[in-house]
Amino acid sequence: MRVFTGTACVQECVSCPFAAVVDRSFKPYEEIVASIDRAAQKGAAGVIFGGGEPAAHPRIHDLMIHAQTRNLAV
Repeated sequence: MRVFTGTACVQECVSCPFAAVVDRSFKPYEEIVASIDRAAQKGAAGVIFGGGEPAAHPRIHDLMIHAQTRNLAV
């Protein structure tokens, strides 16, 4: 299941679907954790972090660990 982390990104890709988005920010950690929990409750096998640049989220490591503790592949 795809988990949206926000629209923040330092790149300026021509094909970016968020190029026109003014607010280029990350979703709060707690909201993303809730999305991960919903994925687990729905029986997802794993999560794919998406959005602007998920790897730049300041708590991406914590989010990955949380998903793994919910038995989700990352």
